[in-house]
Amino acid sequence: MPRWRRRAPDPLPDDWEDVVAARAPSWWDVPVEVRTAARDVVEHLLATKRWEAAAGFAVTDEVRLVVAAQAALLVSGLPADAATYPNVRSIIVHADPLPAGEREGPVEGTWVDDPDDWSSGEAGHDDEPITLAWSDVVWDLRHHRSGRNVVIHEFAHKLDMLDGTVDGTPPMAPDLRAQWIDVCTREFRSVQDLGDDHVLGDYAGEDPGEFFSTAAEVFLTRPDALAADTPDLYEVLVAYFGLDPAAWPAAAG
Repeated sequence: MPRWRRRAPDPLPDDWEDVVAARAPSWWDVPVEVRTAARDVVEHLLATKRWEAAAGFAVTDEVRLVVAAQAALLVSGLPADAATYPNVRSIIVHADPLPAGEREGPVEGTWVDDPDDWSSGEAGHDDEPITLAWSDVVWDLRHHRSGRNVVIHEFAHKLDMLDGTVDGTPPMAPDLRAQWIDVCTREFRSVQDLGDDHVLGDYAGEDPGEFFSTAAEVFLTRPDALAADTPDLYEVLVAYFGLDPAAWPAAAG
């Protein structure tokens, strides 16, 4: 269970898990000891990170708790130096997805937002903020078994960035690193060959950074499928995250 020195946070409300579970019913599927470890991270995120609302949206206590709980679950088995998310200073929440791409405009030399390319979230480099679209956060939690969780995906990028590079290999114990690189390199190539026929889906083949963040999503949302289809990948994710979600009672549900 991670522990660190920090300023005393405001106590979480007694019903904080009920608030989270109202949006994320799968929260109650997580073993109590994992939820207990996650609670410390939730308190830390609420006390030390800056929470900002985009224009036209209000970041309520519910929004903060739901987002923080997903981010906390991801690192609940990691050492404190990672579980504090030291490279996350602020989280910006928008009501809806944002344009993610541009195309040439009607006038030469101009560019406009591409209406067919939208972003559910983004993790900025270094200590730049994480941005999230609340509508997609809610959809992902309602459809937990879809394998999607934008909060986990973007916060996983921040774990990957802890060593200053986005290469799909976050800082980890030296005795795990060689196995990690071997397994993840092999599975990354498999995704590029199989596309959506791979359990991680086509997007995981974009680059090693997206491979890791997508694997983190599937690890916590479809662990049974991941363990069955890619046992070697599942094994190194268990070793890194310190969690075994396929063994949780509801994993096969």
